[in-house]
Amino acid sequence: MKYHVLYNPVCYYGKGAEEAQKINEHLASDDLTFYDMTKINDYPALLSGFAEDSGVIICGGDGTLNRFINDKGDYEIKQQVYYYAIGSGTDFMTDIGGKRMDPPVNITKYLRDLPVATVDGKDYFFLNNVGFGLDGYCSGEAERMLSKGATEINFAKIAIGGLFGRFKPSCATISVSGNTRTFKRVYIATTMHGRYYGGGMLPTPNQDRLNRNHNVSTILMYGCGPLSVLFTFPAFFKGTHLKKARICKVYSGYDVNVIFDKPCEIQIDGEYLGKVSEYHVRTSKRQQEED
Repeated sequence: MKYHVLYNPVCYYGKGAEEAQKINEHLASDDLTFYDMTKINDYPALLSGFAEDSGVIICGGDGTLNRFINDKGDYEIKQQVYYYAIGSGTDFMTDIGGKRMDPPVNITKYLRDLPVATVDGKDYFFLNNVGFGLDGYCSGEAERMLSKGATEINFAKIAIGGLFGRFKPSCATISVSGNTRTFKRVYIATTMHGRYYGGGMLPTPNQDRLNRNHNVSTILMYGCGPLSVLFTFPAFFKGTHLKKARICKVYSGYDVNVIFDKPCEIQIDGEYLGKVSEYHVRTSKRQQEED
């Protein structure tokens, strides 16, 4: 079969091109053509030139997938789309039951009806999450470390340093499908389309990215001190943090608006966007109502 392999050379600490070649171990008898994603300026023009019975394979991590779905925009891909997880971020792959370097998996159904996050007046599709608070801070710190030449990132270490250093919780007003609440000392106010983020954390264990209601889930951690946050973190990897209902809550719906009382760092699918005071998420259900 003919496959068009789109790879991100920047992923996996700059080893993306080398890692992408390992796909030949899985598709040795197929016809593969490789494309450097950093050199693609017009995805609709490129994709429309591919035969409809060929396949498109995305090679990268969570950030690569995010950039792909946003760079292609509303263009409807005619081919089946596959994913070869070679990046350092594999939360999407974990959520659908796979792991890094597994054989390419068909992800066409997961690219339909994606939620949209509006941040600072701009719309972004997302696959996994919109992170506001401590997770946004960690993404910002990682970005700064990489710009200074770091070759590996330890998010747990960054989070601990932030809790007892530069990161400060905020007051947040959260509206989910019209129900509005205000919370004090908010550390995390992240809206999830999938279940996993942060390298294997399970903040919303009951979220289903293919649920019929097209709902997303917003995880809140609030009303406590940094020590409570620190001691609760291990539970996030098992999804048992929700037993601590006094400081952890999940709200599900199809329209989410989060407003902090001061600018905070934000990330979408691991892509750092800077500091803002608000984000708004609309699922495909809300988008259809607006249309």
